[in-house]
Formats: sequence, C-alpha cells, structure tokens
Amino acid sequence: MERPPRSVKRALAAALALLASGAGAADFTELRPGARPSGMGSAYTALADDVWGIYHNPAGLARSPFPQMGLTLGRHFAAAGPLAYHAWAYTRPFPVRPGSTVGAGFLGMEQADVGEKNQLMFHYSEAFSFPQYYITRPVSVGANLRIVQVAPPRKPNKLGLALDGGLIVDTPRDGRVGLAITDLNTGLGTPSPAITLGGAWTWERRLTLAADLRVRPGLTEFSPGVEWALFQRLLKLRAGQGFRLDGQGSLALGIGVDYSPLVLDFGMNVPTGNWNRNSGAYVLSAQWRFGAPEFHGRFVGTAARRAEDLRGEIGELERRRKDAETRARAVEADQQSLEGQVRAEEERLRQLQDDSRNLESSVERRRYDLGHPASEPAVPAAVREAAPSSRAAVKKASRRAPARGPSFPLRHRVQPGDTLRRLADLYYGDPSLWEQIYDANPENVERGLPVEGASLRIPAPKRR
Repeated sequence: MERPPRSVKRALAAALALLASGAGAADFTELRPGARPSGMGSAYTALADDVWGIYHNPAGLARSPFPQMGLTLGRHFAAAGPLAYHAWAYTRPFPVRPGSTVGAGFLGMEQADVGEKNQLMFHYSEAFSFPQYYITRPVSVGANLRIVQVAPPRKPNKLGLALDGGLIVDTPRDGRVGLAITDLNTGLGTPSPAITLGGAWTWERRLTLAADLRVRPGLTEFSPGVEWALFQRLLKLRAGQGFRLDGQGSLALGIGVDYSPLVLDFGMNVPTGNWNRNSGAYVLSAQWRFGAPEFHGRFVGTAARRAEDLRGEIGELERRRKDAETRARAVEADQQSLEGQVRAEEERLRQLQDDSRNLESSVERRRYDLGHPASEPAVPAAVREAAPSSRAAVKKASRRAPARGPSFPLRHRVQPGDTLRRLADLYYGDPSLWEQIYDANPENVERGLPVEGASLRIPAPKRR
C-alpha cells in the first residue's frame, strides 16, 4: 500500500504510544471534534443537536429542519507532544423519509513523532414514533459508518471500518436521555467499543445541565457540563470537566455566539493541577445553518411576541377593570336598594310605634271607662238601639225622647267620620255648640278632630 502524505499519517499511533506509556497518558482515540462539546466537558451525548453531534451521538440530528455545515480546528498539549486536529461535517434532511437526516464528515489528527489518524464518516439518523406501545414522544436513532486510517511512524498503515450507533429519547419537562456506542472497529488495534450514557435538562431554553458516563476497556469517565444562554440566546457560556491529560485533570470552559445562521464557538481545557506542565487544549468551530431563521428576525419576532403578550395582558387587565366597574355598579345598586328597604322598614317601624301608642291610649281609656261606670251616660233607648253610623236615626230618636231629655254628662265612643260639629248637632241639636265638647275633651282632640276610638265626655249644653 502506498504511504499517504505526512499530513494524513499520524493519529491513532499517538494513542498506541500514549497507551503504552501508562495510565497517566491521554487516549486521543476518544477525542471528538466541536468547540461546543469541548466547552461542556464532552457532556454531549444527550444533546448532540448541532453538526458536531454526529461524532458524539449519531441520533442527535434526527428531525433536523435544515442543512448545516461546520469546520473545526483544535490543538491539545501533552507530554508526548502537541496534537492538532481538524474536522468538517455536513448534514441535511433526507426528503425521501420525513424526520430523517443524512450527512458526511472527515476528522484528521496528527501528533509529532506519534502518528496520524484519519477517518471518513457517513451518517444516517431518523425519528420513530410508537403510539401502539404508548410511547408519546419520538425516539431518535442513528448510525455512522467510518473508514479509518491509522499511520504510525515507521510502521505499515492500518485501514479499517468502524461503526457508531446512538439513541435519544425526549422526556417530560424538557429532558433528554441519550445512549451511544462508538468505535466498534475492525483491524485497528485500538480500544473498542466505548459505551456512553448521557442525560440533559433545559430550563426555559436558558440553562442546560448535562452529564455523560463513558465506559470502555480500561477507562471509566464521568463528565458533567453546563450551558447558559444570554441575550435571546445570542451569547452562550459553558463549563464542564475537561480531559485528563497526562493524568492531570482540567477544567473545560467555552463561549459561543449564535448569530443565526452563523454560529461561532470556542472551547478550552485549563489544567487544574501542576500549572508548569505542558497540558491543556483549545478548539475553535464555525457552523452555517442553511435556511435557519436569522437572528435579527428571531430577535424581532421575540420582541413582537413579547409585545403581543403585553397587548394580551393589557386587554386582560382592561377586561378585569370593566368587570370590576360592573360589579361596583351592581354593588351600588344593591346598596341603594338596601337603603330604600331600610327607609321603608323605618317608616313601618314609626307606623307600628304610632299604632302601639294609640293602642296603649285606647287601653288606658277602656280601663278608665271600666273603672267609672257611674259616669256612663244614660243614653236614650232609641240612641242605644240605633247603629252608631246612622246619624239621622240617632237625631230622630233623641228628638222623640221624653221632654225631660237625657241626663248629662254622656259618653260617646268616637266612630270613623265623627266631628265635633256633628256630635254637637247629635246631642245638642245645635252644631255651633261643638266648643263645649272640645273644652270637655281637649286630650282626645287632635287637629280639630276627635281621636277615633276615644271615649268623649258630652257635658250638659250651655245655651248662649
């Protein structure tokens, strides 16, 4: 086999040499491209939602709405020498099957005096639904076929195939769970395979928490990461646990600018132990999303939605104000009605009090009448037998009385319609003598009329 150029020679041999140097060396066969995953400490198995996701979990780009292309450059520093890598990737929706995505990518790594590793990748992913099994959310699956070339120095090149597979399931409350099996290879002599279980949760599209647990022969890693989106998701800050380079831990940091359709990301690994050692890493990535909504349009759209929400809130407050005014008018009407009822009840109470006083007065007069029987008038028989309301009969009877006339003083129970003039005409035959009846009964006369039901004393007339 013809030897490839030097720029395409060295990579996995670096891994073999590093593995041979002991557990403290870094295994660059696990290196995956992308500045966003690097800034989150490679906790990317459950996310994998950009063009670099195909290297971390092939299922991540299922249902991708638009084509996208990316380029990344990175450099790692280690005791065995610096390692540089570059990668590109392109993915697009597959129109033949809705919800599916196809793509391709290339990753080349080179480390001085260690070797080169180059791989060409072909990708396919798709989302499936299983309503018959009561699975309400789509399940995304994906796979990669990789052609891998390893070129250690002064040794024959190795060429082989590798497979990757992945699964992602969305969970309630904006969570995701991912599973990836990578580096199922043949004829390369590198550790195989690696199994990674990841989880992620996003709060209001602002804060994303993620974690990966990766297991492969001779190594188990746990990698947490976080991403915080600011300014309408224009700026993204990231942090996580970085690679263990030469047995030394590191802190992963990253920043991204999502000025859609252009996305720029930068990630770095800062050693947390011996600062004098030659270790650390940095990665720079650029992506272009064809047909993605432009950021200024998204910003304007967000502002328009916010304005529409505010208009809706104002309308709701106006409706509540009108409802409150309607209720206030109803309460005012009820208050006026209650005040009218109170006034009516007060008037009724006054009437009842007047009736009660009249009754008490009548009772007192009756008691007086019962206690003074001798003062009862000797009313002529014709007068006693006549109906009180028949004034003409009473007058006629009194005129037919004996010449000696009745013996005064008499008593008269006031009937409805009685007046002092009528009583004077009835008993004296002369209505002009009404003042004599008044003078004898001033307490039973109100406003010039005898009180109805009162017992009046009729004195003997005094002729003028």
